[in-house]
Amino acid sequence: MVDAPLKVMVSLDSEHFAGLVLKELQLYAPFATEGSYVVVQDTRLSNPRLRHPRYCAKPVFGGPCNGPAEAVRKFLAEQEEASELVFETDLSREYLRYTNHPGGYLRRVRREDLQQHAG
Repeated sequence: MVDAPLKVMVSLDSEHFAGLVLKELQLYAPFATEGSYVVVQDTRLSNPRLRHPRYCAKPVFGGPCNGPAEAVRKFLAEQEEASELVFETDLSREYLRYTNHPGGYLRRVRREDLQQHAG
């Protein structure tokens, strides 16, 4: 048996209000290993065109709603400058042109390898 390095992916899919999702990101994202992902589920709930009555009634964090996408944007914007490993939005995971998680695929990379930071 070959000892392989541990790979950890995190999937967040609980209550979808921005404040809670941001706390989950802050708590669980550090467990994702380099090259792996944190997937924030249902970021589509923050689409103002959908006007989800539960998540778009009281916008937060400068976004159009109070859902997972607002938490993702805030989390990415507040990454520590000194951190060697950071997260970037991986839009290549949205190649089918439809997803329930637009902008929610966050790949953990070395800061010097950071290619895009959409969101």
